[in-house]
Formats: sequence, C-alpha cells, structure tokens
Amino acid sequence: AALSQFLAYGNLFLVIIFTMEMLLMLLARGCTRYVRDASNVYDALLVVVSLMELSMNGNSVLSVFRALRLFRVFRLVRSLSGLRQIVRVMLRALAGTGWLTVLMALYIYVAALIGME
Repeated sequence: AALSQFLAYGNLFLVIIFTMEMLLMLLARGCTRYVRDASNVYDALLVVVSLMELSMNGNSVLSVFRALRLFRVFRLVRSLSGLRQIVRVMLRALAGTGWLTVLMALYIYVAALIGME
C-alpha cells in the first residue's frame, strides 16, 4: 500500500512538472514554433494523456502510455554527447560479458548435477 501511494504521488509530481514545462515552452516559443519541433509535440501528447489519466483516477487504459515517458530518456542520451559516450561504453562492456555469463550458467548447471549425486 505504501509503495502504490508513493508511485501515485510520484506520478502526480511528474505530471505537474511536465505540464509546467509544456506551458512555459508554449509561452516562450509561441504555438507555431512549439509545434514545429516533433519532440515538443510528443511531450504535449504525453502531458495531455497523463492529465486525462489523472482525471479518471488512474483507472483507465491510458496508464499504458506511462511507458512512453521512457523515450524522453533516449532523447536526452541522444542530445548529450558525454552521456552518449558512456552509454556506448557500457553497451560494449555488456557485450563482452555475454559469453562469460553463458560459461557461468553452464558451470552452475554442472555443479548442480554433481551435487545431486
């Protein structure tokens, strides 16, 4: 119960922050310049869907769209070159550990078979 309440308050907080960001961007850029950028339109769509979900007390199909917020992180990674380089290095490191993971799983399997005898 405490976790679900925490998540509900966190969702409300994020919706308020994103709504304020959208309104400030609309005021600063104007409607036509705001709509020209596809990422702004994407953000506005997420905000409108989130506000509709909040008005329905979170009991709607619209809660599926919360997962689309994750794509904002990808946009952030794309825009920051230092962060992009860190992500690239981490992915290379994970690729190198694939065979090690397979080898460890095989070792654990064999050890379990020996332990059963």
